Amino acid sequence: MNHGIMTLLSIRYLIIIVLLFIYINITFGKNESKEIRLTEYIKLLNNQDDIKFIKEILSSKDIDTTVINRINKKNKRIGIWLTNDEFGNLKYIEKYAEVTNEYSKAGQFLYKDEKINIYNNTNLKIKILFDQFYEKFGKVKFMESLWFFKACYDTNLVFCFHNELNFKVRNDTVENIIDYKCKNELKGLKATNPGFNPRTERIIKKKQKIITGLGKLSVISYGSFCEDTGYNNVELVTKDGNLTFSGMRNISIFETDSDKDGNNELFILTHQNCAQMLRIYRVSF
Repeated sequence: MNHGIMTLLSIRYLIIIVLLFIYINITFGKNESKEIRLTEYIKLLNNQDDIKFIKEILSSKDIDTTVINRINKKNKRIGIWLTNDEFGNLKYIEKYAEVTNEYSKAGQFLYKDEKINIYNNTNLKIKILFDQFYEKFGKVKFMESLWFFKACYDTNLVFCFHNELNFKVRNDTVENIIDYKCKNELKGLKATNPGFNPRTERIIKKKQKIITGLGKLSVISYGSFCEDTGYNNVELVTKDGNLTFSGMRNISIFETDSDKDGNNELFILTHQNCAQMLRIYRVSF
């Protein structure tokens, strides 16, 4: 009798342990992949956006040599770690670094390759003057100037990148002029990667506000695309309604009356230096 009770209890305990193991595996393990070479991981992906994202932030050499989801002897993550959502899609990429005996989270790339969306409930007109945004490493070579360019207004509005690349705004487009000398630099609003807080292990969020001749402008930096590029939303509040740009990368905004009609325009540039991407919007009455 006692032997039967003990056997029954053992079976119950075994069932509880198995159920507990399954629960832990589902709760904590479903979003993580086992150690695998990145080249093999890519072959398992069906979502082309995931593949594109990995190739954008990692070099071909890294992809060929990287082993992802590695664990050291102290049961700490090292190197690159890919985390999936509950459906098996790539959710985000983390980079972990190990320095001497200290283990720290080096940074996080949030996976959400957002497309730029524009919501215009105003009477304002929007025009794209230049577009090399989704054309990665396009024909125009900005080099490192997408970090350091400036806007100048003498007799015309000119975006100065380097000696041989200066975009003069002309009607609804831009034309390049060489060896332009800036005499009157415009002040603007700029937003990049808001940064990563290693203590809280979260992306820092920032908000900037200015008053323009077209309305109240705010830029919200809310995420990290890669180490030198952030996600930024631009919102312009006018008397007629709101104008919102979502999913923008790094942002530079300048205000001036480029066509000399007595009304200022906003020039909103979104750019990503590592991929040589730039798009220039003009917002006007």
